[in-house]
Amino acid sequence: MTDPDYSNDQALFQVDSYGGRINDLPADATAVPQRSSVLKLQFQTYWTWDRDANHDGVYDFQDARADPGIAAPHVDWIRRFCSAMYAAADGVPAVLPPGGAETPEQNTDGCYIGYCDADLSDPELNPPEAEQPWYRLYYKDNYDRLQRTKAHWDPRDVFRHRQSVRLPGTGAHP
Repeated sequence: MTDPDYSNDQALFQVDSYGGRINDLPADATAVPQRSSVLKLQFQTYWTWDRDANHDGVYDFQDARADPGIAAPHVDWIRRFCSAMYAAADGVPAVLPPGGAETPEQNTDGCYIGYCDADLSDPELNPPEAEQPWYRLYYKDNYDRLQRTKAHWDPRDVFRHRQSVRLPGTGAHP
């Protein structure tokens, strides 16, 4: 967070305590499998700008679409920060192999789906050879069961977003 090339008083690293009763449930009891965590980390950056890049009279996210330079320094900073934080686990909060981490720095347990991160499904930022696909980071070993649930309750895939549970056989899961 002490990058001399980046200045933003709205950039933050939030540490939430976890553990206790959250960890009483088995990992397969809900869609959220992270049940041995003691901390949850959140990386955030917010910014404002005073430029109507798309000339519609409103300062909003559409301006960043018209001028990617508005968001670029902030997105670049948070990507570098996250990558450095998880450097020992190939730049992502990896799901541990059976038996746990090889080093304390690798002691991560995937991601919380409530904080979606589009970079996790970008092969440039989370390469396939890291063997940490987005659905494993979020759902761990629960993904196959969640796909079957999705097929039963939402067979037409009405409820979806970029990283939602996919229907079985749709290519988002081997």
